[in-house]
Amino acid sequence: MLETIVKLFCFTLFAIINFYLMKKILNSKENVLNLKNIILLIGLIIISNLSYTTTYLIQPVLVRIITSIIVYKIIFDESLLKTSISFIIVMILVLIADLINTTILINFITIDLIRNCWYFILLSNINVIILLVIIVHINPLITKIQYFISKIKDEDYKFVLFFYCIIYITGISILYKISNINKLNIEYIINSAIIVVFILLIIYMSKTKHKYHQLLTEYDALFVYVQEFEDTIDSMSMDNHEYKNQLAMLKGYIEEQETEKALTVIEEMTKETYKKDTKILKELKYIPKGGLKGLLYYKIIVVNNNGLKLSINISKSVLELLKKLNLSQVKIICQLIGIYFDNAIEASKESKQKLIALEVYKLQDNIEFVFSNTFAKEKVKISKIGEKGYTTKGKGHGKGTYLANKVIAKNEFLDTKTDIINEMYVKKLIIKLNKKI
Repeated sequence: MLETIVKLFCFTLFAIINFYLMKKILNSKENVLNLKNIILLIGLIIISNLSYTTTYLIQPVLVRIITSIIVYKIIFDESLLKTSISFIIVMILVLIADLINTTILINFITIDLIRNCWYFILLSNINVIILLVIIVHINPLITKIQYFISKIKDEDYKFVLFFYCIIYITGISILYKISNINKLNIEYIINSAIIVVFILLIIYMSKTKHKYHQLLTEYDALFVYVQEFEDTIDSMSMDNHEYKNQLAMLKGYIEEQETEKALTVIEEMTKETYKKDTKILKELKYIPKGGLKGLLYYKIIVVNNNGLKLSINISKSVLELLKKLNLSQVKIICQLIGIYFDNAIEASKESKQKLIALEVYKLQDNIEFVFSNTFAKEKVKISKIGEKGYTTKGKGHGKGTYLANKVIAKNEFLDTKTDIINEMYVKKLIIKLNKKI
């Protein structure tokens, strides 16, 4: 009876730690203290308990894997592919922790005691959970896993799922062989070394895939900017064509000695050009000269070319503060502002009102860049705003926001907030002046 209670307690602990690992890997905000989640986890605990055997058998292992994937898919509402890969990664982490624990305990007690004696079962499972907690707090590892999961595309599911299933089955097979070795000997060490090498190969392949996706992301961003430059060049070409027409008209008036009409044309030409340039420069007068001002100037041209309505309000108080930022800080801020401005432009284009507002002001010890834009409400689930991969721009987007969040997480002097105010999507970039880069 006591052994059954201990096993049930251990299964409960593992259900909670696995939930926490899945939540961490999927970068989800899902709460375990939720009636639906509690019921699903209890069901998972019962199935795991009923299918448990003291020896490693493939059938009960597969039952637990399939059940867990179904449960976590319902809980986290992710695609079957991402849920499956995330759970396989969780199981690989559990295998690593279990192998470390067994390698240590086998020096003091036998395998039979670890599997059949209730207090050694409890000790062994607690050790594994402690090791998992340590692993999950290795930020560089978890960050890379999160990034890898976020880049998985559903169309690649056959290769990715097959690859990770082979990894896990191979790991289980090797662990099964280790489980039949009842002491620390050369065979145990060789099989353990195979698992370690296997895991290192997985890390290497995942790192290669990560670099590949990073290059694709950079290419996508570059492609978007090239398109925007092409649009701007097209607009400038149209302006030049119009100027040539006006100059031809002006030439005709001069040849006919119609001075008043010629002066009227000149006045209209100069007035229009002056109005375009000075309006933008006037709006940006409290932004110091340099890359940030150039970026905002360019983005305003993009807004104008897309026929969007733009409102700009920049406080005089930020001018001297922005001048104090070093080059590295300015480069990071420009990267983030470029992403947020692009997102605002794309979202507002989909809306009926087509409005964008930019505010820059000092609040306490912070400078805040606030981007507000209208958006197509029917395409947006407000409850999901702020979650990883969710965007107002539709499927296939959201990469920029994810990268922006990663940049902010690495820099203490930056923070961001998202909200819906008066039916406007509001994104704040907060620069903390009391923090160093």
